[in-house]
Amino acid sequence: MHLMKSLFVAVSFLLAAIPAVSQKSRFKVVAFYSANGEMDHVNFAKDALYFFGQTALDQQFTFDVTTDWSNLKDDYLSNYNVVMVE
Repeated sequence: MHLMKSLFVAVSFLLAAIPAVSQKSRFKVVAFYSANGEMDHVNFAKDALYFFGQTALDQQFTFDVTTDWSNLKDDYLSNYNVVMVE
């Protein structure tokens, strides 16, 4: 449960930082992930979200994160240059 709370906080932080990045964004990335499953996968997702969020800030690209797998369709994905799937 603590890990899930930490993941939520990390994702919230990343999402809060996106508007500042979007103004000068060079390209847009969306990452699909699941907070359910084996603990190793959850930990990897947490670390990857942090890493790519920091990289987005440093390199000035938009990094959106979602757990809504119903968005894995053309009309949603057409807004992005890169799609990452856990």
